[in-house]
Amino acid sequence: MSIHNAKHPEKPCHRNPDNLEKTRRLYPQIHEAIKEHDISVRYTSFEQEKDIPKLLNQALNL
Repeated sequence: MSIHNAKHPEKPCHRNPDNLEKTRRLYPQIHEAIKEHDISVRYTSFEQEKDIPKLLNQALNL
């Protein structure tokens, strides 16, 4: 999983509502943190260890 902020707001491709719903079901705390922001969670079949709080802080510019 990786977390991405929409860096190009003029482009039409932003977070997908289905993806946000998946995040709400699988990761409710992440959903709460990103639901008001144009941030997307990318899911992958590659196993990755990530520091989720650090990724959220970077995406939210905290």
